[in-house]
Amino acid sequence: MRPSNGLVKGHGTPSLPRRRNSCYKAPGTRQFTISSSTTERADQATMPAHSTPAAILADHDPYFLVSWTPDSSGMAIEHPALVLKTQLSTHYPQLLEPWNLKQQAEEAEADRITHKAASFVQFFNGPIRTAKQPAAESHNTPASRDMSCDQELLPGTTTHWGDVRTCENHNTVFDVCKGCRIAHYSVDRGYDRKAVITRGARVPVCMGCAETAMVEFGPEFKGCACDTAWTCFRCREKELVGLHAVREARYEKGRCGWCEDLGKELVEFVEICLFCLELRIL
Repeated sequence: MRPSNGLVKGHGTPSLPRRRNSCYKAPGTRQFTISSSTTERADQATMPAHSTPAAILADHDPYFLVSWTPDSSGMAIEHPALVLKTQLSTHYPQLLEPWNLKQQAEEAEADRITHKAASFVQFFNGPIRTAKQPAAESHNTPASRDMSCDQELLPGTTTHWGDVRTCENHNTVFDVCKGCRIAHYSVDRGYDRKAVITRGARVPVCMGCAETAMVEFGPEFKGCACDTAWTCFRCREKELVGLHAVREARYEKGRCGWCEDLGKELVEFVEICLFCLELRIL
């Protein structure tokens, strides 16, 4: 958790300008309130008093994507928006039960499909490797690479290749090769995947904030670790969708990502992630 008096724990004075209370609305998004405190993320988003959440649509931890109750004419005038989980559970706990039941049903269905697929694989190829039986260290031939990568080939790819590593988000062993990781760039999901894979939810900061960050942390500081884990397509897609949603909801072009001043000179070599609120210096 970020110390409240700056970016470096133990420093007596703030290392970067504190985020001011401000409200701005990016085109096509709902309005969010940005708090001056970075110690409690629950202060970063508030729901308009006139809007009532109707249902939870998706999980973008630490947010829920929610729909809103229609007005008296039956029209939903508010677009789905991100709301902090802590805020939703406090004011609208009745929405959590149907969401949790839905997740349990989906997990049970996923387990059923996994077990069924595993039984077929075991029937044709013999016993399935478990977490206590790590993958073979050598993947030197195309045949061994094809057998060791558990990811189905994505559109545009014809073979598995490169290093094979285990997905860091799976509870069971699920190996993914480098070729399948690179193929993630070419899958069309309705948003600029290349930009999100390259930058995630990181946005530039102004020259003043950049100079302060360079003094505090030095070059090549990597505080933001979003989208750096080696994951399969399904796990990575969930993370990328969350990063895209936060970027779309909270970023306004030309505004410093840290102090939020508009119109200052922005630099690209220092970025702040709007999802984890950590810096990355190139």
